[in-house]
Amino acid sequence: MSEQLDPKTDQPEATEATDAAETSSSGSGFGMWTWMLFIAAALAVVLAFGGRSLVNAGKSLYAEHLAGKARAALEKEDYMVASRELSQANRFHRENPAVLRVTRDFLQKTGSEPRGLLVTLKAMREAGISDADDLLLLGQTHMQLGEAAEAREILEQLTPEQRESKAGLELLAGIRRAEGHVREAEDILRRALMADPDDPDSKLRLAALDYTNTFPEIHRRARATMWELAEKQDDTALKAIRFLAEDKDLSAPEVERLVEVVGAHPDAGVADRFKVLSAMIRIQPQRRDAILDEEMKAHEGKGVEDMLPFLSWLATEKQHTRLLKMVPPNMATNSPELFPLVAQALGEEGRWADLKRLLTGGGRIPVSRGRVEVWLAEAASHLTPKDTAQVRSHLTSAVKFAMQAEDPATLVAASMVADRLGMYDLAIQCYQSLGGLSQKLKANMAERTYELAQRSRDTALLVKVSQELLEERPSSGVYRDRLNYLRLLLGEEIELTERRLEDEDANLRWEGADARIPIPLLRALAAYRLRDVELVKREIQTLGSEVGDLPPGPRAVAAGLMATCGRDVEAFRLAERIPSEVLLDSERRFFERAVQ
Repeated sequence: MSEQLDPKTDQPEATEATDAAETSSSGSGFGMWTWMLFIAAALAVVLAFGGRSLVNAGKSLYAEHLAGKARAALEKEDYMVASRELSQANRFHRENPAVLRVTRDFLQKTGSEPRGLLVTLKAMREAGISDADDLLLLGQTHMQLGEAAEAREILEQLTPEQRESKAGLELLAGIRRAEGHVREAEDILRRALMADPDDPDSKLRLAALDYTNTFPEIHRRARATMWELAEKQDDTALKAIRFLAEDKDLSAPEVERLVEVVGAHPDAGVADRFKVLSAMIRIQPQRRDAILDEEMKAHEGKGVEDMLPFLSWLATEKQHTRLLKMVPPNMATNSPELFPLVAQALGEEGRWADLKRLLTGGGRIPVSRGRVEVWLAEAASHLTPKDTAQVRSHLTSAVKFAMQAEDPATLVAASMVADRLGMYDLAIQCYQSLGGLSQKLKANMAERTYELAQRSRDTALLVKVSQELLEERPSSGVYRDRLNYLRLLLGEEIELTERRLEDEDANLRWEGADARIPIPLLRALAAYRLRDVELVKREIQTLGSEVGDLPPGPRAVAAGLMATCGRDVEAFRLAERIPSEVLLDSERRFFERAVQ
């Protein structure tokens, strides 16, 4: 009987093949793990003997590749792609020179926030890859941020040739202006622009400098240049159009011509057109209603987003009734851009109850809490004017929220309301916070603080702010005079201040006699504090007619010192027109001596 084989189980060839495959599989698995272990060991050896630098080098090369892609996108003005590639490049190796260079160009070309550009330029400088243009841009960026001292340090590192270049002179002009040397700054800027007089931007800026010149021929030439530039079709033309639209001496034919020019410019935006229409309304007020009616008809039926430029223009033209007719208040709650326009319009129209309902109605408010508190303070000051505690509470909250959010616009709004209502302490808090947020605003905010300290007769704050201003602009004779005056007025540091007056640098007189407190008056005040009557008389005798043009406070002191010297008639004439309510207590004592 022959043996039968089960085809499913009794297959010798298949069994051999399977065994071979299993053997092969077992061998290849062993080989794979061997290779993995070998590679891991090799990587460990590479890393142990400087391989980390090889990894960094690889990252740097890839970052450079990404920077190249970003550069190509930047040249095509495809800023979204450039930004994405740069972001990736910075993630791999932000210190790579190519990455830094493209980042610098991207930030400059897109007009990004200057602080980011400053960080990049400093990194380039530390990496030793900065050229003269980079250093000049670093200085200019410091100036944008109000950091004149840092900009001067950069300027001093340039070669004489670089400092005398157009960009170098422009930087110097900006520094001197920030230091208070306005006339000198203008002369330096003119020199800079004359270095390239055929450049359209230089032509524009030179014409702007000459536009207010009192010599008719120079003024006419500047106007002709501005019109010539405006009729071209480049970026400079748009700047010239905007400049001319602000000219208070435009004639009716000229404004008609300006309408044609802005209409013909291929890149003129809606805002440029509205700026020219504002000029037309200013020059031809009889056409105001017709122009506004025509524009309202043209914008009827448009969506809110499409109408925003027009609505903003209506607000600028103080056409609040028309604005509210175009957009009812309840529509504003869906738009953070529209809401401030509507809220402001309600306030300007005196609809304070409607404004309060809009702010407290329980609906969504698409603006910051701080801004809401400012509007509530304004509404309360009109609806319940005697309830100053409620107004102060809203303003205090507004300042708190604005400081937390570092919101300069709300701080400015709160300061204006606080100033108007005589809540000077809150207004001063706003100005000091604004100065802390921006180095560029610091000096201006200190000046505003000084004015309010004068109104509130806070002499300690006056001295403090005067010191800060002098530290900001140590070359300013005006600020030095002011601090010396206050110290002598209050009887502080008399001997030290007297020595400072003896060492007074004549170079500080650049601001002109009309801006300074005469040195003889300061010396007379110092002598008075030291009870040296003879010296008071000698110094007072040297005062000229300029004393009559002094601010009320120093004029009152001069009058009082004259009375001390027995010159009663002159003292009375000098003091009789001084409003005593604006004087500090110490100044008032001199004033009373002069008019008694």
